[in-house]
Amino acid sequence: MTDLGVQDGEFDVALCQQGMPFFPDRPAAAREIHRVLCPGGVFAIAVWTPGHDILPFGVMNAALHDLGAPEPFPHAYDESSYVLTPEQVADLLADAGFHDVDSREVELLTHWPDPDAMYRGVGGTPFGAHLETLDDAQQARARELMAERTARFVVDGRLAIPTYSVIARAVA
Repeated sequence: MTDLGVQDGEFDVALCQQGMPFFPDRPAAAREIHRVLCPGGVFAIAVWTPGHDILPFGVMNAALHDLGAPEPFPHAYDESSYVLTPEQVADLLADAGFHDVDSREVELLTHWPDPDAMYRGVGGTPFGAHLETLDDAQQARARELMAERTARFVVDGRLAIPTYSVIARAVA
């Protein structure tokens, strides 16, 4: 479902951070965002880009898969379903009616105080409720697996994980 339930042109700005890949109908979602923006309104979007690890979700996916946990939603363990290229994002936005589209790949660092904080951080994602269904031993093992798979990013006990995203800005 992509209906936002608001009037046309109600917003000046819209932001979609790492969400677009999860919409079953991406073009409809982009058109709906265009519809609710006023003329001249700005849409900013971030999505993961192909060719890089999707962290921390990739290590979480691998941990859940290794534990034999079912996917929390369709294609959750298929990271290729999460990514778009800068060209794909630009085309998606242009096809939805946006103009002045600027779409590019960027590398940013995601900082976590420690691996356990990263694990707790996924609680606000679609994976959070799924992790809570695991028994205590499985949750402990998931934490261990995620910590092992991100150990290369730990410096002085803190995590600094590189993320690669397409960042785009477009005007309605």
